[in-house]
Amino acid sequence: ALLQIRKGQNWSGFLRERLNELVSGHLHVFVMIVFLPHQALVMLDAIVRTLVRLIVTKSRLLQWETAAESELGTKNSLVETYLAVTPALSLAIAVLLAWVRPNALFIASPILALWLLPDFFKDWVNRQLVDRTSHLTPERERFLRLAGLRTWRYFREFSNAENHWLIPDNVQEKPSSIAQRLSSTNLGLLFNAHLAAHELGYLTLGEYGEGIERTLNSARQLPRHNGHFYNWYDLQTLQPLEPRYASTVDSGNLAASLWTLKQSCLGLPSQPLFSKALWHGIRDHIQLLSEYSQDPSLPAEALAAICELAAFAEPLQDDASSWIGALPWLEQQIQRIERTLGASSNPTRKDTPVAPDLTWWAGELAARLRAIRDQVENLIPWGLLEYLPFFSDVAPIEGITLASLPSALRAVGRRVDEILNNPQAGETERGAARLLRRRLPFSVANASRLAQVLTLVARDADGLVDDMDFRFLYNPKKKMFSTGYNVGTGKLDPSHYDLLASEARTAVFIAAAKDEVNQEAWFHLGRPFTASFGERVLLSWSGTMFEYLMPALWMRSLPDTIMSETLLAAVRCQQAYARKNGTPWGISEAAFSERNLEGIYAYRAFGVPDLALDPHVPENLVVC
Repeated sequence: ALLQIRKGQNWSGFLRERLNELVSGHLHVFVMIVFLPHQALVMLDAIVRTLVRLIVTKSRLLQWETAAESELGTKNSLVETYLAVTPALSLAIAVLLAWVRPNALFIASPILALWLLPDFFKDWVNRQLVDRTSHLTPERERFLRLAGLRTWRYFREFSNAENHWLIPDNVQEKPSSIAQRLSSTNLGLLFNAHLAAHELGYLTLGEYGEGIERTLNSARQLPRHNGHFYNWYDLQTLQPLEPRYASTVDSGNLAASLWTLKQSCLGLPSQPLFSKALWHGIRDHIQLLSEYSQDPSLPAEALAAICELAAFAEPLQDDASSWIGALPWLEQQIQRIERTLGASSNPTRKDTPVAPDLTWWAGELAARLRAIRDQVENLIPWGLLEYLPFFSDVAPIEGITLASLPSALRAVGRRVDEILNNPQAGETERGAARLLRRRLPFSVANASRLAQVLTLVARDADGLVDDMDFRFLYNPKKKMFSTGYNVGTGKLDPSHYDLLASEARTAVFIAAAKDEVNQEAWFHLGRPFTASFGERVLLSWSGTMFEYLMPALWMRSLPDTIMSETLLAAVRCQQAYARKNGTPWGISEAAFSERNLEGIYAYRAFGVPDLALDPHVPENLVVC
């Protein structure tokens, strides 16, 4: 193998690949030796059965079982039995050798010893793969959280009533333009953006449920074909744009997003209503305010207020009691900042604040604080300052979930009755109990309403995926999916998805999971490899990050598999390609500086040429 290296070839990549082949080859031989008696017994069984049925019984000649079906059988199957008798066979061979040829026993003993432990090696081969996780430093985690928060602003700002709580495809700042169209992938990402925002602490559970419900109500109004959403809709009329087209990739993305939405709605009721993520989310907003406050045109009073806000929040512990107790001061402070910014306008445009980004984030932080206060008042009113001294020990707010909330409300209700029926209770305590008793029925109703919303959203999300029939997009002769279906012409596209390293693998996986196509569709996705920058990686069509990483948003990549190794190798190739060209890495589909007559940017796929199967991948280096 070492003699095969060619001049100019990457030495480190070549040697690493040869070493991997050496290790895996010897490991394969080792496993074959360990299970050799078991395989011999299985084959002997098959030979004897075949001869008996052909020569003696003349019956059951068509009975046949694949290896996969055999593995799905009971633990008491003959295959398992043969594995269990392997140690006995090893001992029998040892006794036979000791009697017939004792000189060979010493040489054979290592192999015989391996055959004594088939269960140990079986468990070793079947062990759970361990994922190699990396631990983020606090600085990198902070960077990623703030990048996520800035990204969330797009969905937060443009998914509004004017757009029917859906999301425009893109927004261009100069010249100003909003693409008032929606794709099914856009819709799916909007659902999952809400979930990510909740997980990161940028939405309360109540906001999450309300936002998802509004978007889902609008989505149900969109016309569909065979359950599939069309590729593009007009955001104003909610009608499909011509040509009406059902895209395999976009349908797969949306289906994965809807299943993710369903699982979130089923799992969130068991998560704490006031998790640490909420307080981390407030810290992130304050951090952004501090960054935007570096504007030299910012009024001194606003800068001082932001500094006070950051200094006050820094020492707060990540527990609900501390933050809920601090809410009144925090809200007053952010209102002071908003008033100061509102009073300072841009001298060139009187209706524009001095720092528009800072003003927007100040308003968003104010909305965060109001939302948390509303969740306290609507669901756990005994967590408010006026009630907390008397009820904090009844139902501590730290671990309360939506699922456990009804029992907590009953416990608080019993404490209220005890206080009101206790003549020894002080007037302050009795007054708090009377006020709280009026609030509790509303909390019960709010909790029931929120639980019902999550249940209905999970049901409807699952129903939308069930309605999607992927079979008409599948070519059974080629065993591949067409790129899509043109509803106007009633024809499938002649081109097909034939690469595993593409965004299409999500749709194939979804269709197979729904049992609408055979699992062989997954194995008909091509797996051509290439070598680039010392990495061995599956080829994609355009060499974009989108193709490699988009399905990883929803699909698990098991460690030490072709797909997981390809994802890591593709990222490393992108990084090496960017270093070579002196640019940031992350080359993918993007808008670029080719404009039409209206000044709107063009859009196309850009990737690493070495990773692309498409010979027409542009050499232009565009990084989004």
